[in-house]
Amino acid sequence: MRCAVTVKTSRDQTTVRCSRPQVNEPIVDLDGCRPQVPPVGLVSVLLRQLKVMQSLYKPFVRLAVCGVTLIALNLLTTPDVMSAPLLNQPLIVGSEQDYPPFAIGTTDKTADGFTVELWKEVAKSQGLAYEIRVRPFDDILQGFKSGTVDVLLNLAQSDERRLFADFSVSHVTVNGAIFVRNAENRIHAESDLAGKSIVVIRGDLAQNYAVSKGWGHKLILVDTAHQGLRELASGQHDVMLMSHLVGEQTIRHKLLSGVKALDVKVGFSQRFSFAVRKGNTALLAQINEGLSLTWANGVNDQLHEKWFGVYETKPRTLLNAWPELTAIVVVVMTAWGVTYYRRRQRDRWTAVTLRDSEDRWKFALDGAGEGVWESNLVAGTTVYSTRWKEMLGYADNEIGNDPNEWSKRIHPDDLAPVLADKQLCVEGVTNSFVSEFRMRSKEGQWIWILARGKVIGRGVDGKVLRLIGTHTDISDRKSRQARDAGYAAVMTLLAANVSLSVILASIVHRIESSGNWYCGLLLTDATSTQLLTGTTPSSQQAAYKLGVDAVEGVSGLKAVKQIDQVDETDRDLQADPGWDAYGNLAEQAMLRECGSQSIVGSAGAVLGRLAVYLSRPGELTSSEKAVLADAAQITTLAIERKRDEQDRRNSEERLQLALRASHLAL
Repeated sequence: MRCAVTVKTSRDQTTVRCSRPQVNEPIVDLDGCRPQVPPVGLVSVLLRQLKVMQSLYKPFVRLAVCGVTLIALNLLTTPDVMSAPLLNQPLIVGSEQDYPPFAIGTTDKTADGFTVELWKEVAKSQGLAYEIRVRPFDDILQGFKSGTVDVLLNLAQSDERRLFADFSVSHVTVNGAIFVRNAENRIHAESDLAGKSIVVIRGDLAQNYAVSKGWGHKLILVDTAHQGLRELASGQHDVMLMSHLVGEQTIRHKLLSGVKALDVKVGFSQRFSFAVRKGNTALLAQINEGLSLTWANGVNDQLHEKWFGVYETKPRTLLNAWPELTAIVVVVMTAWGVTYYRRRQRDRWTAVTLRDSEDRWKFALDGAGEGVWESNLVAGTTVYSTRWKEMLGYADNEIGNDPNEWSKRIHPDDLAPVLADKQLCVEGVTNSFVSEFRMRSKEGQWIWILARGKVIGRGVDGKVLRLIGTHTDISDRKSRQARDAGYAAVMTLLAANVSLSVILASIVHRIESSGNWYCGLLLTDATSTQLLTGTTPSSQQAAYKLGVDAVEGVSGLKAVKQIDQVDETDRDLQADPGWDAYGNLAEQAMLRECGSQSIVGSAGAVLGRLAVYLSRPGELTSSEKAVLADAAQITTLAIERKRDEQDRRNSEERLQLALRASHLAL
């Protein structure tokens, strides 16, 4: 549709008036800014007016000619006004009839489907006014070419169509297919279509493909997929050539029977996009921006799941679409000379969108208990999430962006293999790594970490630029594994009839290897009133540091008044009054905390006490207490099993003595 355009230029703004109703809005502000677009006929209008002026004002003609020439040159260096939509002018949007799942409905009011809903989201985000027209595909395609339709919602890209249309980023790609009646057995490959009566949708890419293959003289043109499949099912024609997905959805949606898609490869596929008329770069930029927002906020994924389900793979993400977006930007910059200011605006918006997207998934991982880290190898910095720091007991402001914040806290025994795994990833040997290692917390305890890392950025030379990964606290799992291994080790030693002292020593060594502490194990005497040294390999050294007897040093006997008390204790050696006599010595030995756990038999009697010394102040953590409790249970098992064996041997010896005494008496 064409309209008469009148241009009025004042000091402050340029106004365009159009014969269409309700169009009388300022296009640009001329203060410090050139007009975005010139009216097409402005130069010719000025020249005609100049001829009239020539007869009246001859002395000023030459001056006017120079002015007109300068204005024309200035305006012709800017884009075409018709490439930008008039403000408040609703766009005419074309949607084809009955092309599920992309377009559903046969009237303007019943328009629905994937592309219709996607367009509504794009238009909403960009503030675009529009009216949807639902017509047969060929009708809206011709309307698009003639200028009565501004946007096509579902146009497959092709070189021929790029002559009259500009395409947005592709929103879905589907393969073509050959549909036949169920009883058809003559067609087994695409080459068998020669000479066959082929149904295609009028104006569809399948029609162009069929013509290019030399099948044009046998084509049957229909307006909708439903019409073509219905005629095929009724016995008319031989095959129908169309999108696989649309055909399957039409059969399902319209409850058609007797037709099927052949499991053969077809030489065409369709990359569907929104299309605008050639040169309308301003509208195309808005549409691409709206599409990017639907990817960023997840709406695009939701619509694909709703309309495609199991029939179509998930849509390409914004990250996958970057090559096409970059190509579009380059074409726009070359063809229309996009200014540096607009490029800066687009880049800033893209950066904000990417940061928002990263913030969302980092927040999701933090909420799931995962710590997140991101390493920039070019800048030499590593960013750690709040949860990453909390996992080690630190506040957010207590750990910076130094990459060594990670490595310097790794257990010395684990550091070399962990760094080796990461280095393989950095050197490009692998794209990801997974490691399990111990890290020292703020309180000084060792926490088991499962680390995952992945390359997310490489330079043109293939060199790794960025790594990203997560930390998961697996201390509980490692504790369970250690408990199971300890139980298995004790059972193995019992089966081998090893002495109790050896078994207890292995339990103590296993406890010490699980944390940064000394450990000792004390047993009660036969009366359960005194503690005797059981095994204190490292704690014996700690006791010697204090200059006290091993029993007193390990168990804190001065502080525990009731030997048969069933409890667990946790004492600060500098603050507990029971340790007044040894406070200075404990400080010299850099020992601050003593924790102990009663070893209780199955009958409830106290069999001994398991004690640990730590160099850090503060109560034992829940995981440390769990280690002591598990060790106490295993120790109880070993002690009672050995005592049962000893009782059995004593009983046998008494029986033998009794038998010998009876024999002598006889």
